[in-house]
Amino acid sequence: MRSETSKNSRPNSPEMPDTVWTLQRLLTLINRGDRIAVTRGRLVVVPASGRVVPDAWLADNAAGIIAVIGAAAGIAVLRYEQYAISTRRFHGVQLIFSDLTNHWQGAGETFPAAFFNAVTTRQRTTAAGQAGDPLPKNHFSITLTPGKQPPAFWLFWERTGLAHPQRPSRYHKKMALLREQFFTADIHTTSTIKRKILNETLTPISMSATEINDAVNRYCGYKPGPTQVQGGYKAGTTTGYSDSQPDQQQCGLQAIQPTGHLPTEHSYTETQVNSTHEQAISNAEKGGSGNRPPATQTTDEWLLDYESGKFA
Repeated sequence: MRSETSKNSRPNSPEMPDTVWTLQRLLTLINRGDRIAVTRGRLVVVPASGRVVPDAWLADNAAGIIAVIGAAAGIAVLRYEQYAISTRRFHGVQLIFSDLTNHWQGAGETFPAAFFNAVTTRQRTTAAGQAGDPLPKNHFSITLTPGKQPPAFWLFWERTGLAHPQRPSRYHKKMALLREQFFTADIHTTSTIKRKILNETLTPISMSATEINDAVNRYCGYKPGPTQVQGGYKAGTTTGYSDSQPDQQQCGLQAIQPTGHLPTEHSYTETQVNSTHEQAISNAEKGGSGNRPPATQTTDEWLLDYESGKFA
């Protein structure tokens, strides 16, 4: 199996913030009237102040916040790590993820993976090589046949919202873009594969601000009810998750109150999803904490960096 990194490499285990600590800070933002959503796998934050959240803050905090949202909603939160080309048990591409919610990636554990059929050998003889020879390292292709169902990998790429490459043999040039999104899926263990992702369920996470508020309230025990998650994923469908919930004191703060101006499900613009670097100013200019990771910041420092952006 050939990997996009080294042959024997494994993804590094993600360093997750403390769940209660991150949840308390998430509650702080929501109770200020700020709108938190996840759109096509990307964290979207719209402060009530009208400021634009700096890109650096989003990059530093997205994984922790989305992981806590996933825990509250009862869904897996997956981060793409790398892919590998398989020519043994099956011919195709294996996508490897870190599970940020379950955090099973200890010594000897298996990372969740999705397996997609793909072309891994040359289909005809050219100046570059003979038919049947392996494609260049980390290259693969998919076959689109008019009038037939597209391959599972093509359908997965459609769900990401990313542009397809001009040629179906050029996906290797775009795989790194998957690291900009967070995914969810149903994960199962089979007789031959541990933690296998069901391909048709692998999709970027999308939750509106209202759905997130409701999920966090239920997670903290403020009101009962089934989790409403966009895409039809239900709590408990992924094996291995704990049913325990923090008590209200651990969650901190009061229950989230509807403000009357929460966004509806698809109300975010591309500008809000992809805030530009020109709209962000440096932490140093605002007296923030510099480049210290969120886990080492006080809440005041964390908020100061959060509020250091310009007004939209």
